[in-house]
Amino acid sequence: DIEAGESGKRPPTITTQFKAQIKELMTTLKACSPHYVRCIKPNEQKTPGLVEPDRMLHQVQYLNVKENVAVRRAGFCFRMEYGLFANRFKAVCASTWPSSDGDAKAATTTILTSDE
Repeated sequence: DIEAGESGKRPPTITTQFKAQIKELMTTLKACSPHYVRCIKPNEQKTPGLVEPDRMLHQVQYLNVKENVAVRRAGFCFRMEYGLFANRFKAVCASTWPSSDGDAKAATTTILTSDE
């Protein structure tokens, strides 16, 4: 039996382990396409036109909306590719449903500017 110390190879250092973990994390993050929507509810009663400023301010602070806006303004925005966006949201616009002309950028513009 060869003991751990007798193999001639040193155990990995904390720094080496940390670098490996960071590399694995970055690989995982690059493989993902995260997206989310922040919903701010203007009132508890679900009444149209009724706004409770204190409730909205609490939600903005709790959801870290200000920090998210600051990060996006700093240039770390999430941008979905035109093809993915058009494919995902084509059902909300009669002009792009069930299929569009094949130009993903034009389909995206149509979806975003449609009054339908």
